[in-house]
Amino acid sequence: MKIVGVVVLYNPNNEMLLKNINSYLGQIDKLILVDNSDHYNNIVNDVFINNNKVEYSYLNGNQGIAFALNKGFDFAQKNEADWLLTMDQDSSFIRDDFSNFIKIINHKKTEYPDAVVFSPRHNVPYLKKEKGIRKVNSVMTSGNLINMKLVEKIGYFNESLFIDSVDHEFCYRINKMGYSVYRVNDIELDHNLGELEVKKLFGRKLYVTNHNYLRRYYITRNSLFVRRQYASSRLGFMKFTIDHLFWSFLTITLYEKKKLLKYKSMLLGLIDFKRGRLGKKDF
Repeated sequence: MKIVGVVVLYNPNNEMLLKNINSYLGQIDKLILVDNSDHYNNIVNDVFINNNKVEYSYLNGNQGIAFALNKGFDFAQKNEADWLLTMDQDSSFIRDDFSNFIKIINHKKTEYPDAVVFSPRHNVPYLKKEKGIRKVNSVMTSGNLINMKLVEKIGYFNESLFIDSVDHEFCYRINKMGYSVYRVNDIELDHNLGELEVKKLFGRKLYVTNHNYLRRYYITRNSLFVRRQYASSRLGFMKFTIDHLFWSFLTITLYEKKKLLKYKSMLLGLIDFKRGRLGKKDF
């Protein structure tokens, strides 16, 4: 089972990044660091410059998460890998969980011939703790092992989305094509979701992401685009749209800063969705 990895970088905290990488580097064959940052990262490159296991690729600015992840697919194809590990810069495996992750997949993969993605359980507050392997609709990108034998059938990540919903679109496409995504609940990934806060309103938990205005634009535009593309019915899509816009508007209004700027970004995202405009947005 040959595994190569890709880590997508964007202006990282180098000390934390190197600590995270070391939580899985010893268990994979090769790793590529694809850098979407504003500037070339001399520190990261210097650390790995003499390590023939690691490559550093600077993209001369932010080309989007999907474009960077697809560089990982190219890297895996070039190295004839069986699996691609996709990692965020702010994620790490806990204790020996990555080694155990590989053992579980090696032992169980014949039982799941339709598996394109095996994902760990992210230690985020809205995911309840479970045991065993469970088929799911969608997972976040970080920590996933992707079956390279099936990628040619599924296709690469959708670069027109730029950032946000890239992972969900890929998973929905997998399901639509008759393949599956599985979460291995006994394996835990330490995933830093930035400024996530948990609030309570009338007894209901609200997850306040505190995303900046740029992310609000892409989240609005892309989530609507992806849901419309894969919705089982028009009614289901309309319900998602109303719920998404309502709860986003509510959490911004009650808890977040720079409200007007975020409202404007959501409106622009909605307008561009209606007009069918994808790709990178220039503000």
